[in-house]
Amino acid sequence: LLVVRLIARIQDIGYTVNVRDIFSYPSITQLSPRLALKDDYQAPANAILPGSEYITPEMVNLVELSQEELEKIMDNTPGGAVNIQDIYPLSSLQKGIYFHHLMSDRSSGDPYVISTTLSFSTKDQRSEFVKALNFIVSRHDILRTFIQNEGLPEAMQVVMRDAELAIEALSIDDDQDVLSRVQKETEAGNLWINPSVAPMLQVKVADDLVNGKYYLILNHHHLIMDHIGLEKVKQEIMLYLSGKAELLPTPA
Repeated sequence: LLVVRLIARIQDIGYTVNVRDIFSYPSITQLSPRLALKDDYQAPANAILPGSEYITPEMVNLVELSQEELEKIMDNTPGGAVNIQDIYPLSSLQKGIYFHHLMSDRSSGDPYVISTTLSFSTKDQRSEFVKALNFIVSRHDILRTFIQNEGLPEAMQVVMRDAELAIEALSIDDDQDVLSRVQKETEAGNLWINPSVAPMLQVKVADDLVNGKYYLILNHHHLIMDHIGLEKVKQEIMLYLSGKAELLPTPA
């Protein structure tokens, strides 16, 4: 992370350098001759416009896909082409995480699914939180992204224009302690998310009426968010719940 920050600072003054060189030449004297003028390359504008009912290869600027491959993506996207905002490959880091997902299964869990448990004093408070979370999902492309692998030369991430959170109510026996059931649900071996469905967020709820606790389990996949991203989501939810949504910055 420090190397990424260093490269960003170097780019701010008009130069660039490879990550490999920073590790190979770890002093300013060694590294400075290897600085290069910053490439002014800009990614092409997204040509998948709102309302597009059919996507052709010319409309996808960040990867080469055939019409047949695009049709597989359109067929696999809820709502079809009109609900597709963008298509592009996985980053190198995502590819590594996705590999571990492919090696996992529901019975053993996915090591890259992270769980957070929240408790509310009323059901209305929890409902408001879910409403805020849906609002945040609508703001950020990565939270409306799923991964399609089947039928393609490599895995692609597809950004949907609209993605709805599914809420699962935990099944709890009458004689079962609610908190224990919630804690069991968040054990590592029970955490698994299907990346081919957007959003890659899971919301599970459980009501402890005896103790006046209304639990919400929020699971997210590391493919779309890390701890810094989670903190960002929490900050935006707090602004939304405080009636200050207008202060939120334009999402990247």
